[in-house]
Amino acid sequence: MRRLRLQCRLLRMRYVALISLCLSGCFGFYIPGSMFESGNTCVEANAYVGQRVHNKATGQDGKVTKIIGRHQRCQSGELPILADVEY
Repeated sequence: MRRLRLQCRLLRMRYVALISLCLSGCFGFYIPGSMFESGNTCVEANAYVGQRVHNKATGQDGKVTKIIGRHQRCQSGELPILADVEY
């Protein structure tokens, strides 16, 4: 009898764990990747990987390593594209 109670308790614990896992998956939240893009500099629309660019704000020259694309961080009409630049 004691063993049966223990087995029932373990079975209930498994069901509770399974249900909580399912519920956490159902109520999970989505974080869009664009919020965490790795771009560090806004560049001209015709920029390309390997291009040398000059950052007017910092006075540094760098090389474009990755083009991210149009981004809300780049509000300037002259520099509408977000890119990774290696300084």
